[in-house]
This record gives sequence, structure tokens and C-alpha cells, in this order.
Amino acid sequence: MQGFPTLPFMRKVFLLQLLCALLCAGTHAQPGGQTSYSYLQVMPSARLGALGGTGITIKDQDPTTGFYNPALLNPLMHGILSLNYVNYLSDASYGVSGYAFATHGGTGAVSLQYNNYGKFVLTDNTSSVKGSFSAADYKLQAGYSKVINPQFTLGANYSLLYSAYESYSSLGMALDAGAHFHSIDNSFQSSLLVKNLGTQLTSFVPGGREKLPLLIQGAASYKLAHVPLRFTCMLNNLQRWNLVYRDSLAAPQKDPLTGQIQAEKSLFAPNLVRHLAFGVEFLVSQAVHLRLGYNIQRQQELMGSSRPGLAGFSGGVGINLSRFYFSYAIGKYHFYGNSHFLSLGFYPSSFGKKASDKK
Repeated sequence: MQGFPTLPFMRKVFLLQLLCALLCAGTHAQPGGQTSYSYLQVMPSARLGALGGTGITIKDQDPTTGFYNPALLNPLMHGILSLNYVNYLSDASYGVSGYAFATHGGTGAVSLQYNNYGKFVLTDNTSSVKGSFSAADYKLQAGYSKVINPQFTLGANYSLLYSAYESYSSLGMALDAGAHFHSIDNSFQSSLLVKNLGTQLTSFVPGGREKLPLLIQGAASYKLAHVPLRFTCMLNNLQRWNLVYRDSLAAPQKDPLTGQIQAEKSLFAPNLVRHLAFGVEFLVSQAVHLRLGYNIQRQQELMGSSRPGLAGFSGGVGINLSRFYFSYAIGKYHFYGNSHFLSLGFYPSSFGKKASDKK
């Protein structure tokens, strides 16, 4: 199969785009609530959901990791079709379908993401019901990875974005750039990922163009030599240091006895821990994997006011067989809010061959 990856000139353009993305990403940071296309930040599969998003550095045959971090695309994924569904919260759900393939000189993948938010009541200025409307987001993505040397890989995902909410719509484009390194024995792996570099081509309202939710992540994983465990640590939101919410309208704290305004507490440690997320995979056998994730920022933002509960924690199981794999995960976002992830991957060509053999 031939295409732009085989052309020396286009390979140089591809690498230049990646380098520019990595160099320029640190100059743009958007605080929450000031960006569009927030659906770009969701996890595309049960495996990534179970690991709390930390699986961005694990390079194996699972193509869904490549949908999120293009540097993880590799020939082991060739010919695998991946179907993923997430019952997110309430009536909101989304799905990701994709296919990975090896090309001369690299590995490619295409995927489609669809987010559905259910039905909404349509009213006028007097609160009279006029009907109903729907809201949905779409992302069509094409990715490619290139092995620079046996231990280092670069990759990029190019996405076309479309959102439609009632009579409002927006079209955009985005680029994800990733780099991956692994040790010779694959026990240590690390990744740097820059996501959602791009722009709105058309905005929801004239003159209301918004930024994309830029995200920079770094992660490292280590598989123990004699114990079937893989540990992963991720540094999240590297594009923005301050992750602690502060109410600018709140009155300053005063000492109850003297009435003097108290000095503000240092936010260094609270900000530092909010950048951390952890994941662990227990490789029970080649066929069964147990997974657990813990995202500190998610816990701090979504825990209940009286007690934290299990907000920020996630877990799941993966079953890998010769012809397909199945994964399930549950993510705890609140006392009453769980997200359920289902993933199925298989080789369509193998089922075709099996059918033809029976004739």
C-alpha cells in the first residue's frame, strides 16, 4: 500500500510538523471554560478508561491507544478493527470505531468518534415548549506513526471536527503529536503527547471563535521483571501549572480572634499533586489483564463536599484471545455518577477466511 509516507519530501514535512507542534504547544494554555470541543478530552476505549487515562505510553497490539497517542501505532495493530462504546453520564454517550493498518515505512489508522447527548426540550422566551432538539459531536481522524530508530517513534493524528447543537454548528480541525521511547527489553516505556493543536474553521456564532482544549501529557511505565505488574505514572495538563480552583469573589479569610486577614496558604503542593495520575495493570495471564487507575485532579474536582468517595478511581478487565479482545471498565466520577466503557477488537479478515474455508 503506497501513499504519502513513502515520499521523502512528505516524510520531512511530517517530521517538521511534529517538531513545530512540540515546540509551540507550551506557548498556549487555556483555562477551563474558555475552549470549545471539550469532547476531545474523553478516553476512547475501556483500557484507557480503566487506567485513568495513563495508558498513553503502553505500546502493544491495542489500536485504541494509537487513536489517542499516534506514536503508539505499530505493525502489531495491522488489520484490527476496534469498536468502543461508553455510557458516559445520564443520557450522554459516545462511541469510537477505528481500523489500523501497516504501510510501507510506518503504521496508519483511521477512526470516527460520535458523541450523543440525548434529547432536550426546546422552549421560547416565555418558557413555552416548542418541541425538542438534539446535540452531537463528531471527530473524523487519520493517524500515522514513523519509527525513527528501533527505540524511538513519532506520530501524528489529524482530525476534522464537527459539532451540531440545535441550530448552531461549528467546524474545526486539530492535530495531535506524540513521541514514544522504549527500552530494548520493553520493560520501560515513556511518551510525550501534545493534543488538540488547531482552530475552529467556522464558529457557533459569527465572531465567536474559540480555542481548542490544548493538552500536554507525559507518562512513563515500567513492567516488573519477575512479577506480572506494569506501573504507569502520568504528568497531566503540563500546559498549565495552576489547577487549583480559587473563587475570586470570595471574601479573604480572617482570624476569628484577632480579625486580621490570614496569609494565603501555599498552593505549590496542591497544584503539584493535581498533575499526577497513576495506573497499574495486573497481567494475570496472556489472556486476562486486570486494570486500575487513579486520577488526582479528577478526584479533587468531582468528589462530594462531605466525603470524597471513589471519585477519580477507575478499574476494569481485559480478555485477549487469538481472534479478538474484549475490555470493560468503570470510571467513578461522583457518588451517583459512573461511566461504563465497552471495547471490542477483532480481525475482520480472519473471519472472512474462516467462512471461505468452510465452503
